[in-house]
Amino acid sequence: GSSSAPVWTVETTQSAIWSRKFGMDIDISGTPECERTGDCNLEYFRWRPYLKTGYNPMYSASVRGGGQNLQYFVSGGFEQSEGMLENEHGEKWLTRGNFSFTPTTGLQIQWNTGYTHSWQQNVSQSNSQGYGHNVVRGIANFFADDRPEVVNRILDYDIQSWIDRLTTGATFTYSATSDLTNRLTIGYDFIQKDTRNLRPYGFFGGVGQLLTHNWQNKVLTFDYVGTFSFNVTAGIRSSFSWGGQAVGDEDYTLRGWGENFPGATEPTVTSAASRQGFEERAKVWNAGFFFQNIFDIRNRYFLTVGMRADGNSAFGEGFGLQVYPKLSGSWVISDESFWRPAWGTVKLRAAYGQSGRAPGAFDAVRTWTATGSFLGKPAFLPLNRGNPDLGPEVTAEVEGGFDASWLDDRLRVDLTYYRSTTNNALLPVAGVASAGFAGNQLENVGTLRNSGIEIAASASPILRSNWGWELGLNVTTNHSKAVDLGGRQSIGNDAILGEPIAVYRGRYVKNPDEFAAPVIEQNHIYGPAQPTLIVSPSTTVRLPAGIMLAVRGEYKAGHFYQDSNIESGAVSRSATVPSCWRYYANKGVNNQLIPLDQVPALGRARCTPSLTNSDYFIYPADFFRLRSVSATVPVEFLLSDRVSSAALTVSLNNSWSWKEMPILDPELGQNGAPEDLSIDSSPRLPPPIQFIASLRVTF
Repeated sequence: GSSSAPVWTVETTQSAIWSRKFGMDIDISGTPECERTGDCNLEYFRWRPYLKTGYNPMYSASVRGGGQNLQYFVSGGFEQSEGMLENEHGEKWLTRGNFSFTPTTGLQIQWNTGYTHSWQQNVSQSNSQGYGHNVVRGIANFFADDRPEVVNRILDYDIQSWIDRLTTGATFTYSATSDLTNRLTIGYDFIQKDTRNLRPYGFFGGVGQLLTHNWQNKVLTFDYVGTFSFNVTAGIRSSFSWGGQAVGDEDYTLRGWGENFPGATEPTVTSAASRQGFEERAKVWNAGFFFQNIFDIRNRYFLTVGMRADGNSAFGEGFGLQVYPKLSGSWVISDESFWRPAWGTVKLRAAYGQSGRAPGAFDAVRTWTATGSFLGKPAFLPLNRGNPDLGPEVTAEVEGGFDASWLDDRLRVDLTYYRSTTNNALLPVAGVASAGFAGNQLENVGTLRNSGIEIAASASPILRSNWGWELGLNVTTNHSKAVDLGGRQSIGNDAILGEPIAVYRGRYVKNPDEFAAPVIEQNHIYGPAQPTLIVSPSTTVRLPAGIMLAVRGEYKAGHFYQDSNIESGAVSRSATVPSCWRYYANKGVNNQLIPLDQVPALGRARCTPSLTNSDYFIYPADFFRLRSVSATVPVEFLLSDRVSSAALTVSLNNSWSWKEMPILDPELGQNGAPEDLSIDSSPRLPPPIQFIASLRVTF
């Protein structure tokens, strides 16, 4: 809000999304595949007949204002979503109110509340009765028929979700004097998602199945901090802070499953002949306190010393509090007397600190699972063996760098080098079957390391009143390694000694280009699953009349991607895939293309159904994507005199890409968890190209 008369802002955004090409642009004319579908290339990996342009309008309005003792901001909006596939729809209603009160001198109360209600409908993609398997596998799908009119029977599969979210909180700030401040914040976040997953009566010849899934999450937070500032000497000022936080996180899941309906038009779980129910509850509290002191020495040297102690209800009974210290300092070296103005403005900084990650709610507890009956009586089996000494993994990080500017602030560079070591890393260790608990148990056994640099550079080659040109470049590197695994060489696929964290390993064809049988290496290390280099360039041009043009790109490299479903799954079912097309020869019976005897070894391993394995479809995932091209034009001169500002912004997002992978997209989405709150989720399709036009008017 603001101390002013009411200021209104209305905005409308209209956007369209459509799929980029993926797969291979190869001519398959003359094949039965082309005759059936009329699509004589695979540039959309068989998705072409099912894709459409999605449309997403949004409308919102807000008002802000107030007086000396009360300021307010209130907004509301409505969004719609139409995805790139049929049966992908969404709606969202949202409202927000922020208020600031000053009931008496030195006391301010801020109250913020937001509420959203969403509805979404999605098409199934991730199972045998979804689009993902049945489109990309062509004639080898679960229908044994790839005609769109047959595959589109999937649209009878009805998946809908209703999501409500309420976020509210209040902050009380009391300043007894200008040097003493107390602040208390209380927050509450509530989410409820209700999903119905219905295969109706007659779907694929069945008698119906229904899964209802109700998920709730509640987070309650308390945060207090007090600060007292005072002068130690004439040139040293101290700011001492103290406080504590407590966070309670509660999850609740209730699922009902029913199948075999007696022809019910609006089936429920109760109307099913066979019914099952599942319930899960978890509650975790994390609480801690901290002390911190900042020394300001002549507004040139700054030193921060602090400590935090945390306890968590998920810690084992034998574990107490965890203490995290921190120490940081900075030096504005350009304020020194020996510094010359031509050397610019430079601040040096360094820091050391620790943080922690707690285990899950029941990781430290011995648990059991029901297993029906034994000799006519209820029985159970061991599930999690528990660990009474289980605690958090602790990461200690040291970093150093500088912030600098030159040429009257036309050139700016921020550089940071960091190195972090995680001790007592939480990793799943396999149990000993003879002890009765054969499953994995989370233990504090690992030492992991990360290091890298972060650079943010910007320049202003042109800086005039009506003209301007800004250049920006962000560079981030990250290199990780498992340093110690408690005497083990590896812990499953979670960590391998001496290798990056989250690494791909598996079967590897050692003679990929030889015209011979593939020679296989069993545990080849391909490389990390996360990028080791991210480069984000950007540029902004400011033209007369307030016109702004902006371009932003992103390059990610040094990592790998595994296609464990689309290509490998299709080949294993004797389906033809684009990346194998050049290894096929004559058309065979039922359009099962026959592999040539003389093809490179990698082609044989990937494209022969009896030999294929998802490990052979691990690719370098380097890519560059033009993230955004936008233009903003002031248009208030076209409207009433009451309008104080108006701007039209148009942008094109994800419009162009270069990628190392031969067929798939390196950002191909994965299947979302039940808690995923996204409206448009297409786990088998790459991020879409998006065009957005937005008009924002303030009066």
